[in-house]
Amino acid sequence: MNASRTLWILPAVLLAAATGASAFSLGDVQVWTGTGVNQAMLVIDWNGNPSQSIAWGFRWNGTATGMDMLKALAGSGLIRNAYTGATVGTLHGADPRLYARLSTWVGANTSVFGLGYDVNNNASGFVSGTEGAATETGYANESADFYAEGWINPRWGYSVYVPGPGDANQDDEVGPEDFGMLKDNFGLDNNATWAMGDFNHDNEVGPEDFGILKDNFGLDYTGSWIAAPIGPSVRILSNNDRDAWVFGGGIEPHAPTAAGAPLTAAPEPLSLALLLLGGAVLPGRRTKFPAHGQPSPARLQ
Repeated sequence: MNASRTLWILPAVLLAAATGASAFSLGDVQVWTGTGVNQAMLVIDWNGNPSQSIAWGFRWNGTATGMDMLKALAGSGLIRNAYTGATVGTLHGADPRLYARLSTWVGANTSVFGLGYDVNNNASGFVSGTEGAATETGYANESADFYAEGWINPRWGYSVYVPGPGDANQDDEVGPEDFGMLKDNFGLDNNATWAMGDFNHDNEVGPEDFGILKDNFGLDYTGSWIAAPIGPSVRILSNNDRDAWVFGGGIEPHAPTAAGAPLTAAPEPLSLALLLLGGAVLPGRRTKFPAHGQPSPARLQ
């Protein structure tokens, strides 16, 4: 993975709307980390009342996983062995406001135990618990910050966005750009991806895929969020993918709708100008909330 830890200012700290996060496109993301020809979006939804949803962007070359994206963004946090409780790693990603407490076990499988967000960026910190019904007692040190954790229930679920048929570039419409992607890859008979025009998931780009695009050409619609069929450590990202972590067993994250406060640490001239345009932070503490369904089994991979 070739991804630098360059953070572009202005986070999307966002209030929930009635519609889902599918209405929020990659073009709306204001916080990016990494460099490369590929890009993806990560949404984290603490699922409070009202719910807070935060969106980030990730760029890379080569191969990257859903877990790589989260690690590249989380500015602080711990990776612990789920069996022994021993700390086996720390996180030093791009956004110092985002905290992640990850769990690992057999092999390289890693998933989320707790996630926190330092709303006013004052390094107030988080205290995480440990896996177990009686020990999942973590919290944010400051009441205005968001934090939720859980391994038993409620817990974090991992979701992925599935675009509509024929929407190769995942911009929620089927048009000339999608046709161009299919045309450029037509005849590919091995390791084809959705972004290349493989709309029927047979690892090839051929007449059936052209038929899907033709039948949907000119349509504007949104796709849907589903529970990830595989875990973040083994999910290989494709260009324009959208992933989400939702607390409490939900699948579809709430839609990001308004930009929040910018970073405050030592801005350069351009960053300072952006700081002056930042919005207000959102109050409210997020610890644990009632479950609203079963989480994705893919969180365990």
